[in-house]
Amino acid sequence: MLGRTPIEAYSSFVEPIQEALNTITVGRLLLARESGGIRVDSPLNLSLNGGMPAPLRSAAPGSMFVEVNLRVRIAALDFERFRYQCFQIGYWYRFFDTDLDEIVAFHWTPDVSSPERHYPHLHVGHIVVRQSSAFQGRFHKLHIPTGRISAMHLVRLAIEEFGVNVRPGMDRAAVLADLNRTIGDA
Repeated sequence: MLGRTPIEAYSSFVEPIQEALNTITVGRLLLARESGGIRVDSPLNLSLNGGMPAPLRSAAPGSMFVEVNLRVRIAALDFERFRYQCFQIGYWYRFFDTDLDEIVAFHWTPDVSSPERHYPHLHVGHIVVRQSSAFQGRFHKLHIPTGRISAMHLVRLAIEEFGVNVRPGMDRAAVLADLNRTIGDA
């Protein structure tokens, strides 16, 4: 997202994500202290509720939780005009059950220096595959390729597939229509 200043670019990126997350949970996307504030050309780490799993709105309160961690960068586009852009450079999203057992996780970690897969991928939680004899207890460790998954995709998945309720007073169909317009793939 664009802005005249780094803070404006950052805000224009974060605000729509925060708004989407607020439809399914309560919490704030916070800039991690180790990021050292909003800086140009440095990775910035953001997390929902400081990285703690946040409860999702559902028919059975506390039945599901989400963890959202984003990695972004702000780049200068034109120094004369002071234009900046904030864009995502990584993510870690996870859904948990009541016992905080992982159901599914989405990762994209292109700049992590480890043997981790750097392409966007999905992990199916061990709680989901417990009954399966396929891969004998290691299916949850597989890195199943995906395209990049935005926080908007995550919110849509929670509503459409996991049955998470939208915030009281909001219309589910309108929320999904807005998400589909923003995502642009439906």
